[in-house]
Amino acid sequence: MSEPRSPLSLSPAEVKDVADNVPQNLKALIVLLYLTGLRIGEALALKWSDVDVEQSKFYVRRSVWRGKAQTPVWWIETNAPEPS
Repeated sequence: MSEPRSPLSLSPAEVKDVADNVPQNLKALIVLLYLTGLRIGEALALKWSDVDVEQSKFYVRRSVWRGKAQTPVWWIETNAPEPS
């Protein structure tokens, strides 16, 4: 059996290089993913109603998988109220 691999982690310089070489409309997504550790489906499912500017927080209430929004498994497992 092979040993589990460590997750790939980019340095700040590598992230800047990626952000500098993607279309303008993807730059913010690249930075969001890097700074927060969100999964791509979680980031794509964010809505403005998930953002609390006053508290400087956002809430991950859904995810996108194969083009469809869904409640994340961890949300269901915590018995939290269904996200809106």
